[in-house]
Amino acid sequence: MPKKSNDSLFWGVVMLAIGMVFLLRSFGVPIDFSKILKLWPLILVYFGGKAIYDSVQSDKGTKAPSKTEEPAPEVLDKALDLHEGSASDSSEEVR
Repeated sequence: MPKKSNDSLFWGVVMLAIGMVFLLRSFGVPIDFSKILKLWPLILVYFGGKAIYDSVQSDKGTKAPSKTEEPAPEVLDKALDLHEGSASDSSEEVR
């Protein structure tokens, strides 16, 4: 799902930029389209970078856990064992 969001963001920015260019031109701001058209390779750079990023993400095979996800039961068990172990150690020291 995030992939679609990134694509929508990209195309939204592209449309916004194109609209701004035409709006500025309609208000009499001189815009040299030949200089703007020289930037077309940026589209290739974007799609190439996006393809590499997507490939790296799919190679990882797992996503990083978000802060809202609950920890795995094994992690909770290990933490509980460590906590119980430290509590029994400290109670033995007091005796």
